[in-house]
Amino acid sequence: MQITPQQQLRQIEQKGKEQTIIHKLPPLVKITLTLYYIVAVTSVSAHDLSKLIGMILYPVIVAETAEISYKQLIHRIKPALPLILMTGIANIYINREPAIAIMGTTITKGLISYTTLTTKMILTVTAVLTLVATTPIEKINDALTEIKIPKFITMQITLTYRYITELIRETETMQKSYITRSGNTKNIKMKDLGAFIGTFLIKSIEKAKKVTLSMKCRGYNGKYYTTKKEKITKKEYMIATALFTSIAIPHLLNISILINNLITKIIK
Repeated sequence: MQITPQQQLRQIEQKGKEQTIIHKLPPLVKITLTLYYIVAVTSVSAHDLSKLIGMILYPVIVAETAEISYKQLIHRIKPALPLILMTGIANIYINREPAIAIMGTTITKGLISYTTLTTKMILTVTAVLTLVATTPIEKINDALTEIKIPKFITMQITLTYRYITELIRETETMQKSYITRSGNTKNIKMKDLGAFIGTFLIKSIEKAKKVTLSMKCRGYNGKYYTTKKEKITKKEYMIATALFTSIAIPHLLNISILINNLITKIIK
């Protein structure tokens, strides 16, 4: 049975309300760790694929301690995979300079840089997914407001998160209607694409107007109110430090090379 976008969103919301040690960490701490992890991963050289092996440590620790299923993470990454795999694929054909040879097979620098880029994107997406899976969107917005992110931006994030499933559902309904009326055509024809997008835009504007009126009827005055700031305890501070270390060590040191050197010395 196929899971609808609404059901997927509900699953994410339920997951964010659990009470593991990761879920209990203040949202600002988790956002800071995620941002540092993204910076650490993206700063790895395009030809330093081995260094990314150690960077897997942080998402694995978070997933294990937060009891996040790897199957669920893979399922969430799937929609982004086509974009991830297509990004940088030109490197394979542009840079054909030999890098290493494995069992008579030459590996080019272009292939290494493409694999590195793909791995980077998968790791950063995974880090963001673990953040969303352990922190409700309201708390993320509270943390963003705490670090002086403009409130209109946090409001847009909240509304986008809330109504993205409505947009997906409306798109699916329009697509089914088009297919039914056009003799079961599998895809939208190019000549009808403009009308399709225009109709979708008009419906989106109408929906936005209804949402705005509903919010005003419930007392919305343009302000975004946040909850009380969460104070970090000594236990949470220690956990955050351990997580920070799990990012910093692979970032500063190439763990795979260190392990390889250690094994080599033991064998000798």
